[in-house]
Amino acid sequence: MTATSQHARVTAASACSGEEDAVTFESAVTAVAFAPATRPAPDGRRSYTLAVGLENGHVHIWSISRSDSAPSQIAYSKVWQTDRFTRHVATVRSIRWRTEDQDQQHLQAHEEARRPGAYEVATCSNDHSVCVFQVTM
Repeated sequence: MTATSQHARVTAASACSGEEDAVTFESAVTAVAFAPATRPAPDGRRSYTLAVGLENGHVHIWSISRSDSAPSQIAYSKVWQTDRFTRHVATVRSIRWRTEDQDQQHLQAHEEARRPGAYEVATCSNDHSVCVFQVTM
């Protein structure tokens, strides 16, 4: 990862093909966490969910997928991000996804409150706050 004071650039290189692809963020990346389980993608690819916390207080959620038949082909897209009203006001320091076991307990206790396809992610920041986001994918 290469970071400057204004932008962060995360580079993913495929070991199989030597190709390079990059995602540029508006601020330095300070925390990352993969969701605890993979999700099946509609086209049969294996899909992962990644939460990224930034130095400017924003949180992004990315969907990353790859095919078992062509592991060097990685596709990614941003599926959600905080806006200026829901972001932290200081650097995001930690991100944590709700685990599957905790999710089952949560479902039993709050079945009607949870939407299908919704995941919860908690973030904490240097602003001394904790935020819990429910993200639907």
